[in-house]
Amino acid sequence: MTTLRTLHPVHPRRAAQSAFTMVEIALSLAVIGFALVAILRVLPIGLNTQRDNREETAVNHDAALWMDALRAGPRGISLDEELTNYVGVVTKTVVDFNVDPNNGNLTVRTVHPDLAYSNLFWPQIIGLLSTPRYERPDATTLVSNYVSADVRAMTGPAVTRVPQNNEVINDAAFTYRLFATVDDPPLAPAPGGDPAAAQARQQLDDHLRDVRLSFRWPVLPNGETGRGRRTYRASFGGVLKSVPSPDVNKEPDLWFFQPHTY
Repeated sequence: MTTLRTLHPVHPRRAAQSAFTMVEIALSLAVIGFALVAILRVLPIGLNTQRDNREETAVNHDAALWMDALRAGPRGISLDEELTNYVGVVTKTVVDFNVDPNNGNLTVRTVHPDLAYSNLFWPQIIGLLSTPRYERPDATTLVSNYVSADVRAMTGPAVTRVPQNNEVINDAAFTYRLFATVDDPPLAPAPGGDPAAAQARQQLDDHLRDVRLSFRWPVLPNGETGRGRRTYRASFGGVLKSVPSPDVNKEPDLWFFQPHTY
């Protein structure tokens, strides 16, 4: 028996193939677009939060360093010699008031323009920032001092640390404005008729100062400050003494805490 063979080979039937349609691709792209928009909106918030935390950490560390430097007074600490590399300018504003001896009312007599000092040595920086808020040259005069300093943060990336002298890097470094206030502490009045309490109250007045360091950051190119705000407060024991300037027309008096004179 003869077997007939076909002249054309029989090919197996191909299975059906599936793929994404244009509608499905368009829906996928829409979902990815919505996700990217959400990520892009959250990303700046995260970056701003990271920047704020970094700046606040730098201010916290610098505040402790400034408190130690002011408390040390003329004795100085190892950091003091580096202050001149980080402090750009120190500004002092002085307002003179007339005091009415009858009722104690104050009237502005003279407002001295802002005096800006730069290229200062560390004793001058400490001496200016330790200036008391109020001075009483005589019974009818009250002098109000307002001192601030623009400081490049001493805590931060190593690329901005001394001896970095690249002006571009230094200008881009984190800079804050420091306001120093040295005032008498708010003490309760001594009980009347008690000489021991009055003497103790007088000793506290003579040997205790309330120091507040207010930080504003960052310092913007136009001279204004950003929204960063933080204030630190401490009480310093000792005598606050002044060092008269040899040139009263150019250099102000400097003030230093002397803890050893309890």
